Amino acid sequence: MPDILDPLKTQIKNYLAQHDGSANIFEVLRNVESEIEWVSMLYINQAITSSRELVRQGNTVFLQQEITEKPEVHVEKAARPLFPGEWQFIDDGDVGDFKRWMEERFQNYLQRNNAKEKEEARDLLEKVRLLSHYHAAELDVATVEALWDELDEFDKAYNLNNGLVWGLWRIERERISDSYRIGNTECQLIYPANGTTTIHEYRRQPGKLKWQVLPVEQEGATFYIGVAPVKEIDAVSAVPDLPESMTCERAAKRVLDDQIGLNEWQRQLSVKRREAIMQFMEHSESVLANAPLLFVFDDERVTFSNRSVEIDLSWLVKQSIERNGQRYEAYRDVISEGRDNRPLWLIDGQHRIRGGAGSKRGREVAIPIIIFPKDFKLKNTAKIFAEINTLQEGLDEFHSLFMQHRFHIPSPNVKRDFRVNEDGEPSTADSQANHWSYELAANLCNDSRSPLFDRIRFLKQNESIKPVVKATQWVDFSRSWIKSIYVEDAFGSSLESCTLEIGNYFKAFERLYADKPNPGWSRGNRKSLIQGQTHFIALLLAYPRVREHALIIREGGSGLLNEPEFHTAMLAWRNIDWWDRDMEAAFGGGGEKPRRSLLAWLQDAIGAEPGKRTEIHNDTHQSEAGRSLFAKPAECEIERRGNNWMTRRADFMTFRAERPINALPTVRWELEDLSGTEIESGSAVCRDGHIAEWKIRYSNAWNRHSELIMVAKWDNVNGASTTQLKLRRH
Repeated sequence: MPDILDPLKTQIKNYLAQHDGSANIFEVLRNVESEIEWVSMLYINQAITSSRELVRQGNTVFLQQEITEKPEVHVEKAARPLFPGEWQFIDDGDVGDFKRWMEERFQNYLQRNNAKEKEEARDLLEKVRLLSHYHAAELDVATVEALWDELDEFDKAYNLNNGLVWGLWRIERERISDSYRIGNTECQLIYPANGTTTIHEYRRQPGKLKWQVLPVEQEGATFYIGVAPVKEIDAVSAVPDLPESMTCERAAKRVLDDQIGLNEWQRQLSVKRREAIMQFMEHSESVLANAPLLFVFDDERVTFSNRSVEIDLSWLVKQSIERNGQRYEAYRDVISEGRDNRPLWLIDGQHRIRGGAGSKRGREVAIPIIIFPKDFKLKNTAKIFAEINTLQEGLDEFHSLFMQHRFHIPSPNVKRDFRVNEDGEPSTADSQANHWSYELAANLCNDSRSPLFDRIRFLKQNESIKPVVKATQWVDFSRSWIKSIYVEDAFGSSLESCTLEIGNYFKAFERLYADKPNPGWSRGNRKSLIQGQTHFIALLLAYPRVREHALIIREGGSGLLNEPEFHTAMLAWRNIDWWDRDMEAAFGGGGEKPRRSLLAWLQDAIGAEPGKRTEIHNDTHQSEAGRSLFAKPAECEIERRGNNWMTRRADFMTFRAERPINALPTVRWELEDLSGTEIESGSAVCRDGHIAEWKIRYSNAWNRHSELIMVAKWDNVNGASTTQLKLRRH
């Protein structure tokens, strides 16, 4: 097609001649597009390959005679543009990676029984495979966009991948950008394979960067607001993020000592979100209005003066780098050991900056920024980050609780209120209970003698198999009794004494089963029923009852309860087989009812004569303490108070029933006629764990009938018992 390519060749040659004989291919495309609206990358490649005067090496286009005249231009053969454009592929390998990525995500759908859905998935996969038979240069944008739209619609319809993001398949490869300028120096941006940071590589030492800023004073502290290009913010900013993984024990140490991991407390970057922002920023109409927060970590390299800030990059050290069998020297900000030496920290906004820097257009966009100088103090800056993200629920549950505790974040939610007074001490009983509960968990998780050593999950980065409980659950289900037993009622109680006593409780539980062939408490990864994250909570909730019984057995005296005293108080549990398959079938799985039913049995068994395994693992005896785990509750007696029959609006009746042993603490009340039709119903929770009461008032039903029936239903995971009381008009 000479009528098309000839004007393209001329346009490219003219552009290169104005730019010293070489230019990035995307700069060429942008220029040619402004002159010839219909141009595409395919035609530009054809114009270059069919011209004797033009040549492309990597992502750089040269006038033929200029190739040998530009030795300082480094062309990395393995270099790939981070963002070649939406619905465009980097090279043939990129097309193959896309095909494999989509095949993996469709695999589950090809195994499903829904014939229509499977057929649709097969059709889409066939289109993806057909696409992979073409070279990247042969695929035009319109074709790829149409296929992507079909894939995206299918994903949304069947929730295939929780949202497709163009280019996400590329994260498994190292990606290297085209050259661009940081200050007075050419730079390449590297995204390591599966990495969450960026690496900047310079051929020579870059000079200083300078941004215009304005000082702002609040409460005696000064910080700065200004504007800077995304690429420069990215080049000088590290992220104090948490490690990708750590043991529960290591996380517990960070809870107990806020100087550990002082520079590691922000969440890990979401690669998917970064890639989505990379896409977003490539469009000319896209803007980033939210200001990232920066903290000056290395104030020797950052200087504020005359409403400006200068950032010195002379700390960069030349390194020897090997890639694809070739060794060369360059300056990098992230060294080979993974240490990031950039002088500013991205406290908030890492996705905007890392994603924007990967977009050719996005990296040039100037955005507002807020900079906290070193004397603002890291703890204050981190607290601002925590308050922004925690109160807006921007963090996962683990990270949110970790930040609330470490930086003493107040909250209107009493379960998450960690406020402190001027002396740094918890300022309310709720705050103290929350601090003690979280730190108690950390102490036990950090104690190698404790059954809970390395078994409590504090962060998402902790392994999920070995822990028996999440720190969020621990606080939720222990804070109330810690508050009542240790914070409010116990004179002279301390976190240390609290930790010792509760530690004795869990040691005693482990010792209950020490001589069993399959101990109820395993120290390995294989866990019994009670060590599951759902059922372990029953042990937490049973603690006040066990402690109360241990104090009764002691018959006076003072001091902390020891392990033998707790052991004696729990003897009725001794012959529970926590590995029994029937028990797993009855109480296993998630949800409240199995766990609460187990808790009811455990609490009611306390103080009972220990039963044999055969007496416990059966359904023979209803509502017998310490017996028949698989039995439903026995029937109860219903007591009526108030009027004998209701005839006026002021009349009422109160019904009371005692909770049967091993029943859940909530009773279902139903008022029925003689045919069993429900007239009125409601639920009542036992006030003290034993008696439930329901009050009803007059309605027209009492005039229409001469006989009614009050029904009380108590249940547990094994079933329900029903008791009826007949009511007659006199």
